[in-house]
Amino acid sequence: ISHSIKRHVRLGFEIRDGENIQEAIEDIAGIRVAHLEPNRDDENKGNKIKTIPGISNYFEWRWPEEELDGYIQARALPHIGEWKTFTSNQISNWVKDGMHMPQPQISSHTPSKSSWKIPMPHSSNISVKRLKVKQLQEELEDRGIMVNEKENRAGMIKILEDEMVKEMQTKKIDNNEQVPEEIMGNITNPLYNGNVREFPLLCGWALKHNQKYGNVHKNRRMNGHNMWDKLVEIQESGELARDIEIPEVSSINNWITRFAAKSKKTLSEQAMNSF
Repeated sequence: ISHSIKRHVRLGFEIRDGENIQEAIEDIAGIRVAHLEPNRDDENKGNKIKTIPGISNYFEWRWPEEELDGYIQARALPHIGEWKTFTSNQISNWVKDGMHMPQPQISSHTPSKSSWKIPMPHSSNISVKRLKVKQLQEELEDRGIMVNEKENRAGMIKILEDEMVKEMQTKKIDNNEQVPEEIMGNITNPLYNGNVREFPLLCGWALKHNQKYGNVHKNRRMNGHNMWDKLVEIQESGELARDIEIPEVSSINNWITRFAAKSKKTLSEQAMNSF
């Protein structure tokens, strides 16, 4: 969406209101646009609310009733992820007078101009568009398809792609094959009935709140300068021979970079082999 808006502006158009935004993004495949008008002038007016921890991770909210009356629940996406429950005590720490369920005005969605098509992945993991002409000919010949010598590369790519789609469509999963529960994860959509094969990552792995970034135990990290100081310290204490030349900080940084890259590759391979 951001890319489409920037492109719209570069083409000389202006973004002044919601209609301009709709014009800028209406050609995106599968997109439907609606206008949402928050009701900031009612119950929550003047009720200052603190930032809710992790609010950027959640895109679906609900105000449950009965046993959880007074609580607020949120999850990453509709039908995906577990509900995160915020208790009355937590809510009271964020806002003095309680948090009321918003009642925004929402217009009807515009119809999408084109459908969102995702290429069906092939079990061979072949990237057809990166193959050279000779490789394309070999792939087609392996499938019993003979192409005209005058056929250009774009034509062969189209033929091979169509053939690979047919292969995946005709490939059926054994009716007795059971999908492991851990693969299905927290898919709660009752309309979901897709065929799921074994996948090396758990359902919801791409959700923001499941991402683990490198901000854990910052105080344990060592950069080139820290390591150089440590080497000097142990050399002065006698643990390291004094005739050993301590490398420069730039060399130590290169060591760290290479070691980190190798470790990530090793851990990735171990993770894949464990499935």
